[in-house]
Amino acid sequence: MHAGVAPTEQRAALRLALALRPATPALQLELGASLLESTAVGDASAAMDEAVSALERADAWSPSSRSVCSYGVALARRGTHPLADVVLRRCLATGAPADVLFAGLATERPDGGGSSPILLEAALEAT
Repeated sequence: MHAGVAPTEQRAALRLALALRPATPALQLELGASLLESTAVGDASAAMDEAVSALERADAWSPSSRSVCSYGVALARRGTHPLADVVLRRCLATGAPADVLFAGLATERPDGGGSSPILLEAALEAT
């Protein structure tokens, strides 16, 4: 997020830019990441759906460590655990240690399930 710009204003600007250039992975990634910051685990809101869609497009069009890990986190937070686990395995295989650590912390589940323990262990071993 840019200093001095409210998250809602940032998202509005990103949506406007995407209306002009919808196939811009960097804009999709920034919008998805901003929306992801504003949602909680188990959130089934339109904002979570928009975050998942934007991050899915960003990852499909221009895969990166940040895009795959953020997409996996969004899926896990939405509760789409089988697909989240597949995407988070890609994050583990290709992600930078900081992105893997973010994914591990952001997807931690009270029941200890999911990919979080594996992601956290891998991130800690890499540091």
